[in-house]
Amino acid sequence: MKNKRFVLHGPREERKEGVSTHLDLTLPETPPTNPEKEQELEHLETPSESQNSGPDPEPVETDDVPRESTNTSLLAALAASRSKLDLEVILKNQYKNDSIFKKIIDKPKDFRNFEVSDGLVYLKLRDRKVLCIPKLTVNGRNIRECIIDEAHSLLAHLGPKKTMDYLRDHVWWK
Repeated sequence: MKNKRFVLHGPREERKEGVSTHLDLTLPETPPTNPEKEQELEHLETPSESQNSGPDPEPVETDDVPRESTNTSLLAALAASRSKLDLEVILKNQYKNDSIFKKIIDKPKDFRNFEVSDGLVYLKLRDRKVLCIPKLTVNGRNIRECIIDEAHSLLAHLGPKKTMDYLRDHVWWK
């Protein structure tokens, strides 16, 4: 089964409750008897005319969107989130404490599918690289648990599958 990818858009312009973005006018089936009403209706667009005049809605899910080559969108979103997780600062030079990543840090040339850069470890995939997350506790919580919680909130609680798909696009751990 092919996984669908989706795009996380930033906040949109706030809309007032009850205000529609589309003009939805329906003309009565019987002609009005009031001549003033007839003149009013002549100047209004029909629903088919108004449909083509507005902007196209933004796509939410797509398989054709090229994925980012780095994971900056998740890093920026986490840094701006309520918990203020700056992963680059937190994870920098913390990989030696994890048994798996310690081997990669000690001998990076032996692990061609990983890249060590500025104290951070990335897993190289075909079309991008993703940030590796070591076993680490921050403020009494597992960093991986914090990342999952924040990603779930960022995606407006869209469920476990979309949260995991989003995380797989940006981070990796074993």
